[in-house]
Amino acid sequence: MPRNLALLLIVFAISCGGGGKTPYPEDTALAPDLLLEQGAPEVHEVQEGPKELSLEVPEVFACTSDEDCKAGSPCRKSWCDPSSKQCLSESYPDGTACEEGPCVRDGICVAGECKGARVNCNDNNPCTDDYCDLELGCVHKPNTAPCDDTNPCTVGDRCSMGQCKPGKNVCACEKDQDCAAKDDQDLCNGTLRCEGHHCEIDPNTVVHCDLAKDVQCLLAACEPSTGKCVTSAVPDGTPCDDKDRCTTGDVCNAGACVGQVVLVCDDKNPCTDDTCDSAKGCVFVPNEASCDDGNGCTEGDRCTNGKCVGKAMATCGCIKDEDCLAFEDEDRCNGTLVCKAFSCVVDPSSVIVCDTSLDTQCEKTVCDPPTGECRKVQAPPGRPCDDFDMCTLLSACNDGKCQGVGPVLSCDDANPCTADSCDPTKGCVHEPVEGICNDSNICTDDDHCEAGICTGKAIGCDDLNPCTDDTCDPSSGCVHKNNSMPCDDGNRCTDDDTCLDGYCIGWAVVDCDDQDMCTKDACLPASGCIHTPSTGYCDDGNMCTLGERCSDGQCTGGVEVSCDDGNPCTADGCDPAGGCIHKTLADMPCDDHNSCTVGDRCVKGQCVGAGVADCDDGNLCTDDSCDPAKGCAHVYNDRPCDDANPCTSEDHCNLGQCQGALVNCDDNNPCTSDSCDPKFGCMHIPWNEPCDDGNPCTSGDMCQGGRCVPGPLKTCDDNNPCTDDGCDPIFGCFHTPNKAPCDDHNLCTLGDHCGDSRCQSGALVTCDDLNPCTDDSCDPVAGCKHTPNSKPCDDNDACTIKDACTGGTCKGTPASCNDNNDCTFDYCDRAMGCQYVEMATTCNDYNLCTFDDRCIAGKCRGDTGGCDDNNPCTVDSCEPSVGCIHKPVQDLTPCSDGNSCT
Repeated sequence: MPRNLALLLIVFAISCGGGGKTPYPEDTALAPDLLLEQGAPEVHEVQEGPKELSLEVPEVFACTSDEDCKAGSPCRKSWCDPSSKQCLSESYPDGTACEEGPCVRDGICVAGECKGARVNCNDNNPCTDDYCDLELGCVHKPNTAPCDDTNPCTVGDRCSMGQCKPGKNVCACEKDQDCAAKDDQDLCNGTLRCEGHHCEIDPNTVVHCDLAKDVQCLLAACEPSTGKCVTSAVPDGTPCDDKDRCTTGDVCNAGACVGQVVLVCDDKNPCTDDTCDSAKGCVFVPNEASCDDGNGCTEGDRCTNGKCVGKAMATCGCIKDEDCLAFEDEDRCNGTLVCKAFSCVVDPSSVIVCDTSLDTQCEKTVCDPPTGECRKVQAPPGRPCDDFDMCTLLSACNDGKCQGVGPVLSCDDANPCTADSCDPTKGCVHEPVEGICNDSNICTDDDHCEAGICTGKAIGCDDLNPCTDDTCDPSSGCVHKNNSMPCDDGNRCTDDDTCLDGYCIGWAVVDCDDQDMCTKDACLPASGCIHTPSTGYCDDGNMCTLGERCSDGQCTGGVEVSCDDGNPCTADGCDPAGGCIHKTLADMPCDDHNSCTVGDRCVKGQCVGAGVADCDDGNLCTDDSCDPAKGCAHVYNDRPCDDANPCTSEDHCNLGQCQGALVNCDDNNPCTSDSCDPKFGCMHIPWNEPCDDGNPCTSGDMCQGGRCVPGPLKTCDDNNPCTDDGCDPIFGCFHTPNKAPCDDHNLCTLGDHCGDSRCQSGALVTCDDLNPCTDDSCDPVAGCKHTPNSKPCDDNDACTIKDACTGGTCKGTPASCNDNNDCTFDYCDRAMGCQYVEMATTCNDYNLCTFDDRCIAGKCRGDTGGCDDNNPCTVDSCEPSVGCIHKPVQDLTPCSDGNSCT
């Protein structure tokens, strides 16, 4: 095809491409870790460039929106590419904060994976097995392991329902002091006291430290020797959080939380300034530095919003694949440019895709741009990773492998009956073992391991003394503690025998009283009670005598008893069997010594008054009564009464007088004068004064004839066109918002209307005059304005360049179409721009080594040759600027002169 025709076709294709300036397709350099999901191959890792993807891939899965694409990791973002209908994803920069399940805390993104410190689920309870569930978080499963309830008097303690249940109590007691010798002298776990004949821990003496004062690597704990709470460091290597997002693998060291690995915040993007903020972690701030987008068809590349963006070059057109070689970026990984539809584009089949199926956290397979070869790249030493080994506390990359670093998990449970080890998949394992052991209890012998517990057989401590409780102290051996149990001391004169200080003692004496007053009663330890006659006082059983004495074992003698009861209404006597007798006298005059009675006489043996004294003083305001010793009494009261005055009410007694409060004669009528007359009561006389008729819609109300007459109606107009005004007889003026048309006095709005009691602006006036050389605006007072500008523009004339606005008009400078080629005819078409038509004519290629120069396919070409001087003793060559050169060969070089005789 003639060159001029090909160029015309290219210009025509560009001019008809949608009416605008169409940028040439770019040889796009792919972003690192940019993947095609849903079965598409993974794209190789190359230098940072634009994130758009221009690859054509087989349609395995078609997405319609970003929701169809799931990255599967909090450290990857995915989206649906609208052109290919394929899911794309890329890793967030290393150091980006992330969250992945309840078992990882303070996570950060590392190579597309969320890494963080393992959550410490240890609740410091030996009766729970602690682990972290990927869905539930920390789980504390109750176990049945041996434990210590901190009571030295119990043996065989074992876990149940998450708590340490005490075993058999081997310490007997009668009082608290009996438990002192058995106490372990640990002032933190409480003091022993006697309960139910056994030594138990008094819960009120257990020391509880304030855990609110705990920090990560310093815990408040009780010191056993003093019983005081002190702060101590947790074991080195315990996971913690130093609150610094720039460190990872934080562990406790000498009571302080220290980060083991300093985070490297490099996102491999030249268009961001990478730093680390202790509160936020890695921070990637976009810059405006110059860069290289890896596309030979762009120029002036510069960072914009974190991406390297170049301006499309107008010289990236092509006719054949070889024309695209000049635009290659020398990166063999991102594919080769080929000519397609007169534009240089990437051949998808030439993009190198590396096999990443064997990639690990610490070693990735990437494509090497200069060679196009896939090679292994190791992560920097010390980069955090997860070796999935439950026996390591920290792990990091080293020589391309994830290895445990720092302290390892300690699995020693201090139990001689278990074999302690660490399983990389399970963590600490404590397998029960058999054999001889020592349970540190001298009250047992034949100690041996059984089901992971050291147990022994109890020894015998019975001393056959009923006054001692025989037990065994785990620290001192057999103990024979005195008790206070019932016993028999062998004495016939004692009772309630009880043990004391190891001996049986009788506490009560036997009662030998024979109920005979004329005998002396005693007791002999061997035989018991004896009764000897006496001569002391006695009682002969006669209720009418006193002062009898024993004589020869009999009670005799005594004086007569006096039976006078001092009652005038009885006749007194004595009965030997029953004692004094008082016979009642009837209807006899007497004195009951009561001032409030009259006509006293004997009635049924009592002196009773026949009538009551009259104490009424005729005063309603006194309470009248009578005191048997003093007579009549008149006490003031406060009962209601009537003082016969119509100007008082609620009359009541006060200090013996009837008094009342003044009556309120207010009739609540503002148009009457109210008063009270002692004869007629309340008086209401009409008057003429201003008043209020209770209607908020009237004003100037006046009293007339004892009533309030309404004044003129009020005006409720608020001068607001956006309210409907009126008056309610109860609430007064009202202003109801309306939606009527209004004017906001702004020439830049149309269709103003009322809303919320004010004039709401309508739609904005369109001031666009469709002239790119004017800046269109609107002034609320003056309206639309069209101010000329000096912006770049397009005058739609392909024969001008550097178009710019001047005085409101787009003008350009005439373009030069001279290509300095003698073999083309140059001219400009206003629609298509510069045109270069090839000519067939003679020319000069300015090369002295050619001759017969002529135009061929738009280029000046000449024939070569003609410098051979047919002299074998010269080396013939040609320099374009000099012409033919005949350089002599070295002397004595063999040659042929064409003469066979020489």
